[in-house]
Amino acid sequence: RRRQRPVEAVGPALVLEGTLDRLSLLDAARLRAELEYYGRDGRARVEQVVLAREPGDVRIETLSPFGTTLTVFTLSGDALQFWDLQAERFIVGASRPEHIGLFIPFALSAADVVRVLLGAPPLDRVTPEPDRYTLSWDARRAAYRLRMPLAEGDGELSVWVKHETYTLVAAREVDGEGRVVFELRAGRFERQRVGDALIEVPGRLEVEVP
Repeated sequence: RRRQRPVEAVGPALVLEGTLDRLSLLDAARLRAELEYYGRDGRARVEQVVLAREPGDVRIETLSPFGTTLTVFTLSGDALQFWDLQAERFIVGASRPEHIGLFIPFALSAADVVRVLLGAPPLDRVTPEPDRYTLSWDARRAAYRLRMPLAEGDGELSVWVKHETYTLVAAREVDGEGRVVFELRAGRFERQRVGDALIEVPGRLEVEVP
């Protein structure tokens, strides 16, 4: 039986601070990741080479089973670009969440996409009032669960982060009626050396959109 962590002694503010301190050590990462997506159109699994850099620069190459590049998706500043090499199609747009969600399976801000890829929770959607956050210990996931109201509407974002490393394990957003908007699960963690520290980043992301 897993020992319950003393969440009363930790508190939401300290866990949030831990995730931000971890992110401050890791401003960029390059990894080969597997993304599994469950949505209205079924299930898809793709292999990707990902470069993510704070505050909002992203390059994602989707690979074929033979290792050749199929598509390239980039976010840089306020710009979004997408190349489909097979269809010889090139798209340029603004890096707004509703546009980003057309190309990757979550409609997040560019900064939140980088945070998730670096193993940190997406924070742009939540209210910046930590006194409204609640914290509990999830023994099944062996992680803290931090519940944060959304900045707009009556929904809520829950994030699960590891004890001590504060690496993102999962995230789930629900609307005001409790319906799931999206769920994200991270796994196959890899350690990258940053100075004298070893920082965990996810090598696998599963995204489910009802």
